Amino acid sequence: MVAACQKVDNNKIPPIIILKGGNPQKLTLGCAYHELGIDIVDDKPDDAYYYITSDVNPDSSGNYLVEYTAVDSDSNTSVATRQVIIEPLTIDDYAGAYKVYDTVKPLGPFGSYQASISIKNTTLPLLEIANFNDFGNHFKLYFTPDSLGNITLSYNVNDTIINGTGTTFCDKTGFRIEYLLKIANGFDEYHKTSFKVTGN
Repeated sequence: MVAACQKVDNNKIPPIIILKGGNPQKLTLGCAYHELGIDIVDDKPDDAYYYITSDVNPDSSGNYLVEYTAVDSDSNTSVATRQVIIEPLTIDDYAGAYKVYDTVKPLGPFGSYQASISIKNTTLPLLEIANFNDFGNHFKLYFTPDSLGNITLSYNVNDTIINGTGTTFCDKTGFRIEYLLKIANGFDEYHKTSFKVTGN
């Protein structure tokens, strides 16, 4: 007697959903939300599809859910969920050591140097950059970012004026600022700098 393999016509096994990226996924308030997507494992992966249900609002802090529904060609269905956490920036996100990459117009890349940021006041709030512009740790510049990471620099002491603006990286690994440095002897410099947290 010869045994024959019998094809299973009614596949009742649902597809397997594998989330791409982190779960939970953490984002900074006001930054663009990018869907990380999923992979589908199924006996007929090319015939499977998925759709997404999401209530993520990157302009409002809180916890959100993204639901993925996968359907294979035999109409078997699977569901998976990702949590998305939208967090506002706080001054604690800035404290630490930084490597600063500096470009001076019109000279071009000026190299890099080390700087540190500490919390000067939590009530205001107020942050202090030591060794700003590589002037030495005795030179300290203060700034207060808003909850969306926008930065304004305004310094006018003795013969030095610094005015500029900046934005914080959405992954909280640093920030970028552009500023004009004016010294009383007529020496002006326009800087574009990136502050990157040491280790990133």
